[in-house]
Order: sequence, then C-alpha cells, then structure tokens
Amino acid sequence: MKYDFHSNNFIETDILPDKIAIAGSNKNIFTNAIEYYVDIVHGTDGTIEPISDYGAAGSGSAYAELLLKSLYDENISVDEAIKVAVYVIGEVKAIDPHCGGETQVAVLCANTTLATAPTPQNTPTIQIAQVRKLTKAEIETAENSVKTRLDLIRTKLVKKVLRGEIDEDKIRNLTRDT
Repeated sequence: MKYDFHSNNFIETDILPDKIAIAGSNKNIFTNAIEYYVDIVHGTDGTIEPISDYGAAGSGSAYAELLLKSLYDENISVDEAIKVAVYVIGEVKAIDPHCGGETQVAVLCANTTLATAPTPQNTPTIQIAQVRKLTKAEIETAENSVKTRLDLIRTKLVKKVLRGEIDEDKIRNLTRDT
C-alpha cells in the first residue's frame, strides 16, 4: 500500500480510480469563515492537485483546461458554471477519442447539510453537503442555451477578426457591461 501526505490526510492510492475530484470546506479558526476547496487526486501515484479556480481530470483534461481558460470567470454563478461545464465536456468529447458516453453533471450544494458525522470530543463537526445530480433534460437545456452562440463565435467571429473584418471597437461594443 502506498500513501501520500497532503493537508493532514493520508490518501491510500491503491483504492483510488485513475483520477477523482474531491470537494470540501474548512472553517477558518481565526475568522470563522468557511473556506471551500477542490482537489484532484491522481490515483496512479496519489498526488493531489489543489484547484483554486478550475480544473479537469481524465484523458481529455488538457483540451478541457484549454477551453476553461477562456470561459472561466472568478465571479461565475452556479448556473453559468453548469453551462460552461456542459459545453466544455461536449467539445472535448467531439475531439478526444477516449471521451464519450452520457454527460453527467453534479452540483455540490454547499449550504445544505444532509448529515452530521460524529467526531471525537473537541473536534469540529463534519457536515456532509448535498450533491445534486442534474437530469438529462437539465444538461441538454444548459448545452442548448450556449452551444450555438459559442460555436458561432469560435467558427465565424474569430475568422472575421483574423481577416480584419471586425475591429477592436466593434468587439468592445459587443462585450461592454451594461
């Protein structure tokens, strides 16, 4: 059995799948603020990759991270993040021969407690948050709401920019906040 050390936890690598995302929260003992985290655990060697903004795991992860780099925003809402995730997964499935099957999306609902795990005396209570799996219809709705527009930007607008048909002022008018 092989163990790795991170954040005061040992990860037993023999029982892990190839890669898995782990999300959670900690209470800051100085400010009492809840701090959320997501890590990707690489089951092949047990290394843990902390994710501070976005990340991907699996054979298409390099493609996904390239797309996420331009689609991620630090103020993204959960609904927007779902749309981005579904779009990115669809794009990766279209180009990576090792990706496929039904798209599955789940949302970790941070403010909902399903259960409180017992802990030894003088340790914080562990709260287990609810995970909501999106239905196939919700995933299709998310994909349909952005795919056509994002595809138009990628396939038509970028070419017009490269040919000089659309100048910076036109792009700024399209992207300005109202």
